[in-house]
Amino acid sequence: MIIHKEHTAFQLKTFGAITMFLDHAYKICFFWIVSGLSVWLHLGEEICYNIVTLLFGVTSMSFFIFAFFCAESCGYTKHRFRYLRNLLVFAVLSEIPFQYLVDTIEGEPLKLQFGFTNVLFTLLLGTCACFAYEEMKKRGKGWIGLLAAVLCAGIAWVLHTDYDMYGVMAVFACYFFREKKQKFTALGIIIFLLYGIRIPAEDILSYGFDLYMLPSYFIKLFFCLGTILVLQTYHGVKGKGMKYFFYLFYPVHISLLVFVYAVFLA
Repeated sequence: MIIHKEHTAFQLKTFGAITMFLDHAYKICFFWIVSGLSVWLHLGEEICYNIVTLLFGVTSMSFFIFAFFCAESCGYTKHRFRYLRNLLVFAVLSEIPFQYLVDTIEGEPLKLQFGFTNVLFTLLLGTCACFAYEEMKKRGKGWIGLLAAVLCAGIAWVLHTDYDMYGVMAVFACYFFREKKQKFTALGIIIFLLYGIRIPAEDILSYGFDLYMLPSYFIKLFFCLGTILVLQTYHGVKGKGMKYFFYLFYPVHISLLVFVYAVFLA
């Protein structure tokens, strides 16, 4: 089983990058895939919706992999300002392509609306929470650091960053808890709160209860919790060093997907 193998940080982040790319790509084509599968299998679109969700369930792991390694970087970096600067710069560079990506996923004409903010801002706020807590802890005022972390989570919620306060909480929890068991337990609770409670509750309040949607909620929750098993294969080995690859990957891959959509699919 995968749990008995060991993987480096580079290998796991590469896996996270691949699943992120697939996640965005399949979301753009989701309804076409569901409709095509429905015709091919002669099944209702509700059933095919869950089949597609199952086939691409692994793609939901990407964020929590990067949240974990963001927290790891907070613990090891000696250049905090540089790390924050890099996250901020690439978050800003990614925002316009991200806005267009949201349009492609929703099947709308490409336009800037800024109602939803890209995930690098979530990681940036999570990093700010970690650094603020560490600084206050050194001064014997850890409780102020915890309040700062709550503030960062609140800012993510107000700005509607991708994964908002749950994303910030995921980064901070992976930094705050040093023991693996505590770290992964906290991460599991956050995943359950997001995928097991918040998302289903929001959908039910917005669209009403739909029995056919239930399997998709369990599928996404199952795969997200599976991220914990994947992360347990990491034992502190960094692996290959590609300093700016994962920073660049985010804006480049979403720009590529938007370009393909605009030229061939729109």
